Amino acid sequence: MTIRTNKYLVTWKSWREIVHYTILALYFILPMSLPFSGMEHGIVAFDFDQWRIYFFGVTLVQGLFHLAFLGIILALWGLTVSSRLYSKVFCGWVCPQNIFFEMFASLDKSLKKRYPSYRHSKKMQNTVDLAFALFWGTAIGLGALRYFIGASPVFLVPMFLVLFLWTTYDLHVLKHKFCESACPYAFLQKSLQTENSLHVQWEQRPGNKCGVCTACVKACYVDLDVKKTPFHMDCTMCGACVDACERVYGRRKESSLLSFAFEDKVENHQKQSRWGFNTWDKKVLALSLIIGIVSLVCAFVYRPVASFRLDYGLMEQASAEERLLAEQKGVNSFILKVRNLSADALNCILVSNDDEFFLSLKESISVQAFEKKEQTVSIHYLGDSETFVPMTVELINADTKESLGEQELYFNPFGTTKSQMRQ
Repeated sequence: MTIRTNKYLVTWKSWREIVHYTILALYFILPMSLPFSGMEHGIVAFDFDQWRIYFFGVTLVQGLFHLAFLGIILALWGLTVSSRLYSKVFCGWVCPQNIFFEMFASLDKSLKKRYPSYRHSKKMQNTVDLAFALFWGTAIGLGALRYFIGASPVFLVPMFLVLFLWTTYDLHVLKHKFCESACPYAFLQKSLQTENSLHVQWEQRPGNKCGVCTACVKACYVDLDVKKTPFHMDCTMCGACVDACERVYGRRKESSLLSFAFEDKVENHQKQSRWGFNTWDKKVLALSLIIGIVSLVCAFVYRPVASFRLDYGLMEQASAEERLLAEQKGVNSFILKVRNLSADALNCILVSNDDEFFLSLKESISVQAFEKKEQTVSIHYLGDSETFVPMTVELINADTKESLGEQELYFNPFGTTKSQMRQ
């Protein structure tokens, strides 16, 4: 099934420009602080002072960073799935390289049309090209700094210089050479694109002599003739050629010869899905992406409220009373580390469900939002075993009585020795 536009809809170029400017706007808007819960430091930001990640109102602290890595992995997998289904749509519609390339192409075309002196002067064209690259190199570099809170200048200055120099060099010198020779996504796309991927289809309509106006070739940013090579690796699926053909045939009140399609051949009249799920592997890939998104959303919604760990304490950090108690037979000294992963204050208590163990910590521990607290805990063993005894401790929310997690460890009935304290 083909995908067409008509005279009542905006062109593919208009849709693409909306996407381009939306992406640029989001790049500079996302670090902004908003008067909403979780967005006081930015919609998306990385806090180096407190080691936190702010993401659309959700605050991730140590213990939840794995959700951010899962999100990155899922985004890469989504890019892979979209490449299999829709070919290089990412290149034409989302990639910053093409966004800036088309922005300068529009600016260059407008200046050439309005100023004849600019049109005939290569020096002026190169100067404007360099100024365009310097402006966006500076803007991208400064914009990236706003995503990091409390970062050291040792990190910020090199990052700005790298982004500034690379963006300027890429926009002024490399341009599409980077896409053709160095872009890792382009190499990935070569193995993912098939004849069933989205491509520009040319309809061989009887009675129409195509190839006379060459409007599609002139409109293409990389000068491709889609009639000869519909699956050319340099095609970014931008739709400029489709718009050009629709303008030409729109004057004749006829449908365009070019359109987006998923069919591998024009003569193939089998029923196709409008969204490209025309082969079993595409359906499996799309299903896996949906499952991944649902799983990540569930992981965010049902993320743990707190994390805790019970470790053997260090003798050097213990008081004289704690050292004496730790060396007694049937008593082990531990360090309880509790981290609050939520935006609310937490009151919790450590318990053991085994009657053979007695915990010295009877009062609840109060931990402020996103904070970490440590406290010494002595555990007494009331049994008569002469070997290491397995035990399980549980952290419970003192207000709701809900379990916050369990930990299994071994108790030394002969007391906590100095060597064990350092483990």
